[in-house]
Amino acid sequence: MFFTYGVGVLSKEKFNKPNATNKYNKINGGLWCCPKNNLYSEWFVVTLACPELVRDPVPYDVFISDNANILKLTSENISSYTDSNKYIDFNSVKMYDAIHFTKDLVEKVEEFKMYLVESIQILNFDIISYENCYVDEKYVLSENFIKNMNIVLDKIENIISFYE
Repeated sequence: MFFTYGVGVLSKEKFNKPNATNKYNKINGGLWCCPKNNLYSEWFVVTLACPELVRDPVPYDVFISDNANILKLTSENISSYTDSNKYIDFNSVKMYDAIHFTKDLVEKVEEFKMYLVESIQILNFDIISYENCYVDEKYVLSENFIKNMNIVLDKIENIISFYE
């Protein structure tokens, strides 16, 4: 299961079909999600620290079809899907339903460290189902959540400070 937050209403009509790689080495369009965990997701933690990243704070649980064609990018296979500048080659990935940017990739490959967290980008809306998710405000304000949140934020701060 995956979690997405801050994109507003999910619908096929509002889904932007992926079309190219942008200057941040990300594919334009699609739907970004992260693995759901005890913090909802690491991206959710980032949005709590930087609320300006959120357009509309609606949380969703996202489920991916078992027959989806998912490309799992790792530090070992990334060179097969990037150009000479180490940017994603859109033509080599556009036939997939989704791209999984693994923790391994984000932590070990310089050109993907600014992704900050493990994530999956849905390229084909038809492979997902989703439902609204309840974010427990009492839990988010708890000592345990905040302690775990700070671990994630420290990791991300180290990544960002490396680029400053």
